[in-house]
Amino acid sequence: MPAHAGRNRRDDRGFTLIELLVVIVIIAILASIAIPVFLGQRRKGYDAAAKSDLRNFASLEETYLTDQGVYGTLADIGTEYKPSDGVVLEVRSGSGTATAFCLYAKHSGSPRGWYYASTNGGLLLTGGTC
Repeated sequence: MPAHAGRNRRDDRGFTLIELLVVIVIIAILASIAIPVFLGQRRKGYDAAAKSDLRNFASLEETYLTDQGVYGTLADIGTEYKPSDGVVLEVRSGSGTATAFCLYAKHSGSPRGWYYASTNGGLLLTGGTC
């Protein structure tokens, strides 16, 4: 008698509907945990791009001050620097003066904007003053 003769034919049919539903529920639970974490990391990346652009543009402002004796406008310095994709960069105040400057940057994928104020200690979250 063959070794498999005593087996029930039901053993060779595959997964039951309940087993498949359990697997689908487990995948849904894991996805509901992972998706918000992924979106949060994405926003952090957008914010990092905006902050990096602010720091780089602030360095250009200081270089412009050294060369010209005043802080430059976006038109003066903008030809030397292209912001990251999705980042809007503005010179809010201080252009044309030798005392201080304030920059603003925001990525289109993030709800937050960032300031770089030379008189207030550098990088600030939106809500800071220039």
